[in-house]
Amino acid sequence: MSLTLDAIDKRILKCLQKEGRITNAKLAEEVGLSAAQCLRRMRRLEDEGVIDGYSARLNLKNLGLGITALIIVKMANNSDEGVKELRRFVESHPEIIECHGTTGPADYILRVVSPDIGRFATFLANELSLCKGLEKTESHILMENVKENGPLPL
Repeated sequence: MSLTLDAIDKRILKCLQKEGRITNAKLAEEVGLSAAQCLRRMRRLEDEGVIDGYSARLNLKNLGLGITALIIVKMANNSDEGVKELRRFVESHPEIIECHGTTGPADYILRVVSPDIGRFATFLANELSLCKGLEKTESHILMENVKENGPLPL
């Protein structure tokens, strides 16, 4: 389902992507609406699922999570049991902050955070490698964050 958004809806969404904690009064001023009209539009965008929620972006390094890695996962086969096992594993390991099913030679890409390289190595050797159904994994430590959580192009 694709919702038709007008120019004001898009301005509201662009503002919220930049500053999720903006007050309704300030947002209304930014997009040229009354506070009541702006609040009605925001509620509609929430009710229709365009706005999926609100959250805080946390600084990984300041929280002691200095390592971020992408792990490319190739399944031995895509049996229902193997996929279910991987999904259970992903859900039970909080250091896996994203998991995406993909096309191409990889079946999944995981985004993993860790306090240091030693803990990351332990995670790979003693946890992920024991997950049933995996054929191969390939790890990529991220060295530089050029762009993350960029706004959607509206």
